Amino acid sequence: MATQSLEQIYNSIAPYYADGDGINDYYTLPIIKHFCPPSATSALEVCCGVGRIAVEIAKSVETVWGIDLSREMICRAKSKAEMASNKPVFAQGDVLAFDFGDQKFDYIYGVYLVTYFQIDALIQKLTPLLRKDGRLVIIDGTHGPGVPGAMRSGLRDMFRQSADYTKFMQRYGLSASTWEWFVHQLKRRALLSSPGWKQVEQWKREQGSNTNSKIWTEELISILPNVKIEQITSRLACAMWDRT
Repeated sequence: MATQSLEQIYNSIAPYYADGDGINDYYTLPIIKHFCPPSATSALEVCCGVGRIAVEIAKSVETVWGIDLSREMICRAKSKAEMASNKPVFAQGDVLAFDFGDQKFDYIYGVYLVTYFQIDALIQKLTPLLRKDGRLVIIDGTHGPGVPGAMRSGLRDMFRQSADYTKFMQRYGLSASTWEWFVHQLKRRALLSSPGWKQVEQWKREQGSNTNSKIWTEELISILPNVKIEQITSRLACAMWDRT
C-alpha cells in the first residue's frame, strides 16, 4: 500500500505548482487552446491542478469546469481565478465518481492524467458528458511507470524532442522555440527528480493498474476506433476524438 494517498501527495506539492512557472502548461496550453472547437460554449478540464489552463480557456469559452482530486490544488485554482472576468467552476473530487448532473460539455480535455485511471473507465465516464459534435482531447506521455526507460532522457534525446515539438507546433501554425522547449525540459527534469514527484511515481507503481503499463494510445484506439493520435514528440502524444 502507498504510504500516502494520491490526494495527500498532491496536497503536499500543490504550493510548488502554484508558485512555479507552469512548466507543463508551457508545452500543452497552446495545443489545448488550438484544438478547442471555435463554437464551444462549455468546457471541462480533468485533473485541472492549480487551474492555469482552465482560466485561459475561460477567456473564450463561456462555461468552464475544472475538477481535481487534490483539495489544495483546487484551493489554489480558485485563488488564481479571483481576478478573472469569467471564473471557471472548480470542483474537488474523483472525476469517475463525481455527479455532473445535467451538465454537458462541448470540449473536454486533460493533460498528464492517464496514469491515474483505468483508461476504459475514464472514457466511459467522459464520453457521455460530451455534447453532439463535442471534442475530447488528451495529452500525456507515452512513457510512464512500467515502461522501460520511462525516466531516462539524455541531453541528446531532449534536443531531439525539442525539435520534434517545434515541428508539431509549426504544422498547426503555432509558434514554438526549440531552445525555450529545451530549457523547460530541464526545469521539468528537476521536477521529476524532486522528492514530491518521486512520491507520485511510487504511488503509480504501487497501484499496478495504471494504463501506462502499456502504451495508453494503443488502448485508447481499441476503445475509440475513430480517435486521432498524433505524436508531439517520441515521449508525448495527443489524442483527439470528435463525437458525431
